[in-house]
Amino acid sequence: MYSDLETIKAQHDLRSIARSELGNPRTSTARYDVYRCPFHNEHHGYSLQVWADGFKCYGAKCGVTGDVITWHEMRYHMSKAEAIRFLRGDQIPGVKSKRRPAPAPARPVFLSEPPPAEWQRFARAVVDFADEQLWETAPGEKALGYLNARGIHDHTIQAAQLGYIPARDDRERTYGRVLFDDWRKPDGNPVRIACGIVIPHFADDHLWALRVRRAVGDPKYMGVAGGSKALYWSDTIQPGLPVLVVEGEFDALIAWQCAADLVSPVAIASASNADVNPYWFPKLMAAPRILARFDADAAGGKYLPKLAALSSCVVPCQVPAGKDVNEFYVMSEFRRDPIRCWLMEVS
Repeated sequence: MYSDLETIKAQHDLRSIARSELGNPRTSTARYDVYRCPFHNEHHGYSLQVWADGFKCYGAKCGVTGDVITWHEMRYHMSKAEAIRFLRGDQIPGVKSKRRPAPAPARPVFLSEPPPAEWQRFARAVVDFADEQLWETAPGEKALGYLNARGIHDHTIQAAQLGYIPARDDRERTYGRVLFDDWRKPDGNPVRIACGIVIPHFADDHLWALRVRRAVGDPKYMGVAGGSKALYWSDTIQPGLPVLVVEGEFDALIAWQCAADLVSPVAIASASNADVNPYWFPKLMAAPRILARFDADAAGGKYLPKLAALSSCVVPCQVPAGKDVNEFYVMSEFRRDPIRCWLMEVS
């Protein structure tokens, strides 16, 4: 009997069954899909994870779990014997009409990829140029003073490889600088780099993106054409520590500077970004807890549910004062203890 049940289970991919019944998943990874839970009629959040061989709802008031047999017992109010016979293909009075329709086409999921090697080669040259400008020029000295005024120590600046690109005139201040004439966009125009604090996004031995915090102008942050979205500072994630997900890179750097032994901070760079890409799931899912601090605006309000859908370990949190981690640190007169006490409390 046991071997018969295992054979039945092995013959049915529960992910395909769920897609045929519930439609396209809210989030899909290589291992599981995420849905609103139909077992407790979920209207807010996405608590149900479905694997090929089982399912579980991570909702606090639900928690149902099981295999493909349990799925049919609960979905169709069958007895276990009826569910087994149904999955074997037997005709069951009163159940025939509940046979599943053809599976709906799954929404394609595209994994993030680092930019091409040629882009990375030029981008690394930008990082080197910006590093030299920050540490060895008069305009860089002012930029360094700005970073220090934000509470970012020199050793943190060096670890993050922050740099500076000065504007030599109003045109460059508005439109950016062309550092390399042979670095071209697909349309043939040269790649311009905004002038300001350069924030490179390194991860997994690649340079994924360059973001620049401009001194003037809107938007305040600008990316360099051709980069890819990365989970900033993800290379510093330590196994066994909670992950702190924040919006801005400076927030992540301050948290790392003050409490790298308590949490592993990462930044999404902007809450207006699209869903968390599946490429970064393994880095997040290995954490015992995911602390999520987002601004209480429309972008943050949309992003937090997306993150919460990935795991029941996501815990929303806010700083005790100020609008973000960096501002809270400045308001605390650059003392580590308030940051550490807050993180120990929320984790």
